[in-house]
Amino acid sequence: MQQPRHALGGAAQRDEQIGRYEEGGKTHAQQILGMVDAVIGGGGVVAVMLDGLAASIGPGAFTGVRISVAVAQVLALARDLRVCR
Repeated sequence: MQQPRHALGGAAQRDEQIGRYEEGGKTHAQQILGMVDAVIGGGGVVAVMLDGLAASIGPGAFTGVRISVAVAQVLALARDLRVCR
């Protein structure tokens, strides 16, 4: 059986694509905030530069999709940002 993969990506203002990819089992909930921090920090982006956040709604396991959407909503709420999906 193949291990699930977790991916996180983003686009900076200058159309640069930044991302992070992790292999792992059922650890999405433990990894996602660290991945968000690595993608944003690795791209030289600070929170005040964000216009919005996006979350994928699939394909993927129900729990993983639910976690990613919830994290996007919480982060957007904290910064008064829009969420796209």
